[in-house]
Amino acid sequence: MIEQQPNSSAPPSSWALPAIIALAGAGIAWFLATDAAVYVHYSPEKYTDYYWTRRAGLILHVGAGALALTVGLLQVFLGLSGRTHRAFGRIYLCAVLLGVSASFYLAATIPAGSPVYSSGLVGLGVAWFTTTVIGYRCVVRGNVEGHRTWMIRSFVVTFGFVTLRVIVACIAGLGLMSEDDANSPAAWLCWIVPLALLEFADRRWLRSARRTGASPGAAETAG
Repeated sequence: MIEQQPNSSAPPSSWALPAIIALAGAGIAWFLATDAAVYVHYSPEKYTDYYWTRRAGLILHVGAGALALTVGLLQVFLGLSGRTHRAFGRIYLCAVLLGVSASFYLAATIPAGSPVYSSGLVGLGVAWFTTTVIGYRCVVRGNVEGHRTWMIRSFVVTFGFVTLRVIVACIAGLGLMSEDDANSPAAWLCWIVPLALLEFADRRWLRSARRTGASPGAAETAG
């Protein structure tokens, strides 16, 4: 491989990916330290009455989500391939399936009076399951490009664990709603907005590639 010298005119992807990975890593660390870590202390006081009776589902959901977030980021950050990539992929798939199952249970057992929040969690679970399973089916059928595309979408939905809490913090911080009330719109926004932004960025990149005459897969195979 020929070593490339730094180039200030390099395409955005040359610096955007490391920046995105760094931000994602920071977000995951924040989620693990401030939210997931709370449930390490197994007591009614920490879980509150809202979750204590449903603690098994919550532990499975948060634990599987934390695992999927960590494994997914490692796949991107380390650029794993071969057997290691497949092994990590299986762990990610199992974590997502467990997390989805727990999310449906939690959504179904939310106390009455939170239809927007519960339906948002159902939508999140459906998007999480769908993007992940389609990505898995693509690789089974030998469609590597489709697999890559759908697994990026899957990780974006997985990152909803972090995005939801960022949105809640922003809404509450601006004084628009209390933290409890902010959970309802955040349950929808945390996966719809990131997926929409991803699709916009992807389509814009494809249009740019066509104008320059580059192959859509060139950036993926370069290096």
